[in-house]
Amino acid sequence: MATEFVPVGVTMSADPPIKRDPTVTEWDLGTIDQIPDQEMHRVRTPRGCVLVYAESRDQIKAFSAVCPHAGADLSDGYAKGAMVMCQYHGWQFNLRSGENTARGLPGLIEVRTEERDGQLIAHFPVRKTS
Repeated sequence: MATEFVPVGVTMSADPPIKRDPTVTEWDLGTIDQIPDQEMHRVRTPRGCVLVYAESRDQIKAFSAVCPHAGADLSDGYAKGAMVMCQYHGWQFNLRSGENTARGLPGLIEVRTEERDGQLIAHFPVRKTS
């Protein structure tokens, strides 16, 4: 029997709302030891939601939760293992690579991360404010 996609909220943390701030360039995504292996984890940041997927402690990827198709928040979508599916149009993405499962269609935008003193730190591009 195939495993069905389940609503993302089932495995996500219930983070409090955070005020949007386009000037933030770095954000602590949490303690690496607390990121579950082989499950998608959502972290709210001032630059929007980030999807974190850890194949193992040494193989952690982070992506913007914005669907490249129509801008939907993928953290409100559906997940199955290393896959996330947009709730609006069914686009599916591999969280190991960010690739769209439909060849030739855009994938997710990767968020650069680093481990610092046991924490997973996200680095966002600098945005100019007018």
